[in-house]
Amino acid sequence: MNKEKINPEVTQGNINALTTFFKKWFIEIPKAVWNHIVRNFWLYITIIGLTIGGYFFNVLIGLTGSWQNASWTLFGITSLTGVLWLWKIDAVATTFRHIKMYLKWYFLATAIFLLALYIFEGAFIHEYIMKLREYSFVVFFIPVIIFSFKWLIKKETDTWLGKTVVVSLAFIVTGTIASYLYFGGQQYLAQYFKYNELKDKIVYLDNRPESVSERVFPRDVYRSILDQMIKGTNQFSNPDLVMDHGRAKFYSTVAPLTKISKFIKGEIPEVAEIPADDANIPSNITMRVSFSVGEKMPWSRDINNYVVKSLYWRYFNVFPTNTQVMKNDKGKFVLVTSLARWKGYFFPTPEFYGVAITEQGNIDWPTRVLFGKAEIIKKDEFKSHKWLLGQNLNSEISTRYAAESLRFRNGFLAPLTHDGDVIVTDMPGDRNEFPLVTAFDINGTKKLYDFYELKSYKKKSGKADLYIFFPSDGQGNVYSYLSKATTISELSNKVSKEIESNSKNKFKFAEPRPFFKKGLPDLFIVSMVLKRSDGSFDPSGIKTYLINADGVKNSYIEVPTYEKDKWETMARKAFSH
Repeated sequence: MNKEKINPEVTQGNINALTTFFKKWFIEIPKAVWNHIVRNFWLYITIIGLTIGGYFFNVLIGLTGSWQNASWTLFGITSLTGVLWLWKIDAVATTFRHIKMYLKWYFLATAIFLLALYIFEGAFIHEYIMKLREYSFVVFFIPVIIFSFKWLIKKETDTWLGKTVVVSLAFIVTGTIASYLYFGGQQYLAQYFKYNELKDKIVYLDNRPESVSERVFPRDVYRSILDQMIKGTNQFSNPDLVMDHGRAKFYSTVAPLTKISKFIKGEIPEVAEIPADDANIPSNITMRVSFSVGEKMPWSRDINNYVVKSLYWRYFNVFPTNTQVMKNDKGKFVLVTSLARWKGYFFPTPEFYGVAITEQGNIDWPTRVLFGKAEIIKKDEFKSHKWLLGQNLNSEISTRYAAESLRFRNGFLAPLTHDGDVIVTDMPGDRNEFPLVTAFDINGTKKLYDFYELKSYKKKSGKADLYIFFPSDGQGNVYSYLSKATTISELSNKVSKEIESNSKNKFKFAEPRPFFKKGLPDLFIVSMVLKRSDGSFDPSGIKTYLINADGVKNSYIEVPTYEKDKWETMARKAFSH
């Protein structure tokens, strides 16, 4: 048998080819890619940081809610950039050189654009600045981290190990910051510090407060009343509960409907007034006023834009929340805008700051457009402006933040282990969320309070743990009352389903309100309102019930809606022990 001779040159050539292949694809190319990544490290970190930062910022302001958007964007940008740099496309460098040449024009155009935004939409820019202020911990430390890694790269990237360590650390830190933002680390720490500040200010009550000046209708019904009585060419702002010489009333501003008419007329001409403690609605509810700025007005006439320009040095820390109309100490209508501020440096929490007062009359355009002249009154100065005391001024963002911080009652880790963890009761459906603004008599002082109900995170019994009362004018103590009554949400769900099933008409649950009276159990007013086909409520079709939250069967009675004086008497007959 003849053996085939092996050509040593061919064999050696195959071995060399195979060696070259492996060397190229498993050593040289990975090494080139790695060197490319290290060489352009800050480019990739910038792209990743901007993409992740953009994603989380969009989540914060509610523009997106999916990781897919971020991951695909990141993949596309980094891949395209990497390919461009690896292939050494000169057009990229040329483009950047051209951009550099026109930087001065870019800065000029940016300055003009920001000035225009400030003039026409000052509140829009302010919202973004307040977001940066809220996340000041991240905003402060990201530059520190970047410069630290830049220093490390210069010192420790002479070796392969040094490069690996620095790049690995960079990705770990980036992932940590992303996780910190995504899983609510900022809010967790801020709420913990808020509770430590709040816990010494809470006064625990032995006796439940007594409610006074109860509203006859839920807030949504007052909206429907306004909708019926205001002409179709006008629109109204959300009605706000205001105390006027001891009486609870709802006030709302009435403005032209279209932006063109708002721009031409340039004023808010009317205010609507509806008594909240009386079922008899007057035939004429509007009064003549003249406000140059207000809610739902365009551009520089928007009340938030105007107030923001009046903040001056407070611009980077204070922000407007809600605007309502009420009478001042001279009996004249004024616009009162509640202000909140971020308190703290790295973990700021919202706190009620005061109010901005805007009076009637013409405001010259330079003042309105550039500076603003709303009078800023801090909450500590309310005693010198007694007409503000007892009003519904406290910002919702600050009271809700404080109420949610009570989950730390049992320590820093309590919300993680749910040991004593409490949460604000949710109102399902389209019902008004907490706080419920109601007048209470606490230790002889009658005024409006922001009422919150908190329940245990763990328990599924539907029992409330705490009632919290924040003074609506921001003055005085925060009160707490331990409760074992059924939660408003659980209570209203059970009763409303039973009432709806026994009713021929389509009555819908509207809004509960506390009806706390001495010698009676925890009672709540529940309104069942006839809903129209367009979704609005029919004020002529309202049924009112008093529900016993302490009862085993959650018993309830129907009371005459338009005879409020009989409610307490009927409640004592039905529920007194």
